[in-house]
Amino acid sequence: MSYVICPKCKYGAASQSILKPSKIIYPQCGEFRLIKSDDLTLSILQKLLVSGFNPYIDISDSNKVLLHFIEEVGELVKAARYPGLKGNIANEVVDVVILLSFYCSSIGMDLSEAVSDKIKKNIECGKFGR
Repeated sequence: MSYVICPKCKYGAASQSILKPSKIIYPQCGEFRLIKSDDLTLSILQKLLVSGFNPYIDISDSNKVLLHFIEEVGELVKAARYPGLKGNIANEVVDVVILLSFYCSSIGMDLSEAVSDKIKKNIECGKFGR
């Protein structure tokens, strides 16, 4: 999996092939570059998802996005408690991360920045590291 990202507006979309990325035209500026999975950050992921990667989620209503997120967490719990019953744990974890990204975007929060800030606070108060 690779991702086509516009260097100006930082939005993009997923592509199944590095050799043949999807041709996506963004009205913001129309420029693209290729980002491989190894280079994908939480920030880029969040922007990818919100930019139309999943047209079924409307982030304008944060309460609906939160409910969808909770539903996905429930599916993850079910997959963890009853392996083989409903998909696999990896798929459910990814669904949770995707919906968390949508929820953060719906409330105007940069997930990558928030995670970084929280880790720094945990290190400062002795919760991480020795």
